[in-house]
Amino acid sequence: MSFPVNIGVVGASFRRTPIDIREKLTKAITFEALEKFKKNNGELFKNGLEIVLVSTCNRTELYFSSPNLLLAQELCSKILHEGMKYDSPFELAGAPLYAYEYLDERAVGHLFYVASGLDSLITGEAQILYQVREAMGLAKDQKLCGLVLSKLFLKAYSTGREIRETHPLLTNGFRNSVSLSVTNLISDYFRDRPRPNVLIVGSGKMAKLADSSFDRRSVGRLVVASRKASSQGMRADRAIQISEISQVLVEEEIDVLIVATASADYVITPKTLELYSTSSGIMKDLLIVDISIPRNVDPVVKSKFPNTKLINLDDLKERAAKIELEAEKSPELALELRSVQRMIESRSAEFLNWLGGRSDIAPIMDLLRKKAEDIRAEEYRNAISRLGDLKPEEREVVRKMSERIVRRFLHDPATRLNSTVRSGEMAKSKEYAELLKLLFSLEADESAHSVEKEELEQQVASERSRPSLSLS
Repeated sequence: MSFPVNIGVVGASFRRTPIDIREKLTKAITFEALEKFKKNNGELFKNGLEIVLVSTCNRTELYFSSPNLLLAQELCSKILHEGMKYDSPFELAGAPLYAYEYLDERAVGHLFYVASGLDSLITGEAQILYQVREAMGLAKDQKLCGLVLSKLFLKAYSTGREIRETHPLLTNGFRNSVSLSVTNLISDYFRDRPRPNVLIVGSGKMAKLADSSFDRRSVGRLVVASRKASSQGMRADRAIQISEISQVLVEEEIDVLIVATASADYVITPKTLELYSTSSGIMKDLLIVDISIPRNVDPVVKSKFPNTKLINLDDLKERAAKIELEAEKSPELALELRSVQRMIESRSAEFLNWLGGRSDIAPIMDLLRKKAEDIRAEEYRNAISRLGDLKPEEREVVRKMSERIVRRFLHDPATRLNSTVRSGEMAKSKEYAELLKLLFSLEADESAHSVEKEELEQQVASERSRPSLSLS
């Protein structure tokens, strides 16, 4: 199928990119950096370029849509190269290929896999679904994202949500998360030992997820450290400031230190642990779990303090079983996985069929709806002026009746035209588009796509206002 615009993605994820490289990307490729890029390349965006950045602990991906595939691909690849501090992460001599590029069908399918949680460190994890939604929202706020990527990301988000609601065996509903994996790790680590005392550093979503994942009966004291010494939304026994961590590690006899902040620098350094290591002459065993990107714990502490076990996101990969391997052992899980994959393929095809028909049917239907609405509005005003003093509720009845007439009149042709597009009959859809233009004297102008854009904006606003209940 040919498309009026091309869609692509360049990115790097935990699957092939080491944590130190992902740190560089997180710091270098931000929405602020893309806003600056947009200012310097305004003409490209006027000519149809769209970009959405998906930046999480485990991936940095630039999705793009453009009528000029080669230029958009080159620009986004350059942004990624510069972020990695390599000339080309796609062709490093003697080194693994750290990055990937997908185009059109494969790029669309990849985003759907990402939103569904099948491309996550923890299969089905819920947070990536809301990160996909937020990425689209931020891109729209900065006018980096237009009709095509908005439609794509909304479709990916709704599909990811549907998969979690209909396939709980595969995704654990909305409960799976990196934080849940961390709490399971801690439970295994202290299986034959007393309930550990835990200190969580941070007060954002990841920290709150870690807190909510704990069975409070399985841990001892729970302390939260943040810049404001607040434990709001968390079940802490004590709230402290980050500057108090060194002292509280000793006072509370902390066994586990979980670090999850948005800081770009190290929050835990060898100096943080010096008091803990010298308070009794021999440092007590301490499990440190750093689930931040960039990392918040200086890796040096691992070698400087032998009694410290430091785990970061890349270390968690060893504990995360691949869903394909698990499905080989469970016929029921294999059936779920195939069902989810078919759903992703179907929803991806629906989007691609919509995209394939954009240049023919959609603009004409927009113009037809606009012409019908203009006629309806004019006739409504004429009728009201001749009907005398109607009550407001009577006027409303007449207005709604006129709107229903237009909607019902256009419903059947719109449905059949959309069905033609979805079936891939591009030649026929183009023929229908030309016939509509001739029969109804429709001429393309700046109002093309206006109805669809308005509907899409309303849908985006509705989804962004939906609370992320499953993350609390």
